[in-house]
Amino acid sequence: MPRRSSRRRFLRYGTVATALGAAGCVGVLDSGDGTDGDDDDGDTESGPSGDGSIPDGAAALYTFEGDGDAITDQTGDGHDGRLRETSRTDARSGTALDIGRGSYATVAAADTLNPGTEPFTTALWFRTESVPDANFRGRQALLVKRADADALRWHFVLHGEQVQLDVSDGDNGGRVRSETGFVDGEWHHAVGVRDAGTLTLYVDGEQQAQTDAALERVAPPSPIYLGAQPAYPNQLYFEGQLDDVAVYRRALSADAVERLYEGQRV
Repeated sequence: MPRRSSRRRFLRYGTVATALGAAGCVGVLDSGDGTDGDDDDGDTESGPSGDGSIPDGAAALYTFEGDGDAITDQTGDGHDGRLRETSRTDARSGTALDIGRGSYATVAAADTLNPGTEPFTTALWFRTESVPDANFRGRQALLVKRADADALRWHFVLHGEQVQLDVSDGDNGGRVRSETGFVDGEWHHAVGVRDAGTLTLYVDGEQQAQTDAALERVAPPSPIYLGAQPAYPNQLYFEGQLDDVAVYRRALSADAVERLYEGQRV
């Protein structure tokens, strides 16, 4: 199949649906304070849119095309980032980040990239074929925004072979995790959604889990880390490739998630 650039994929498929909500509950994990017998990672131990070129409503979008250490926010809103000892590689379409232990990318802290009290979505493509033994409980960070001093976080990780979204406002939290593993050397599309008191997880266009989550303001004063939680309280490095990372200041519906997956799938 001829290779298409990430930009061409968005031009072809245009905007996604704006309706909120997610249909059908496939799996349910914990709610309330975010504890399910699986302690958090060490806490208890120590741009313009609507033109058809990008999915409507994206607050930031990274396709990782180009070269050099800078990564461009394709929305045009200026939330550009930088590579940290990270390289690009040919990928499913165009180029992707090639991440190893100690390497990652960052996007500077910005309140517009925080979940806050509103609906919020993060979406990305990942590929990995191993679970690092050196990481805390075998976890790998996909997209992490986390405060150093407390449990305040938007934590999108691989928990062993499963995809997990873990969110906390510092006092209350919720966690959803896929029942199936996705560490198989293939590309997968992961989407985490917060909307109207629920957290919902999708992988490859299908809902994996949903739970109630009574959250207040979620606004970690930290950069976005792509492919790492480099410090607090434990280092969680991803080993593999990341592509087409997007942040939305709204909740993508189940239909929108499926359309986004199909539109970007090669």
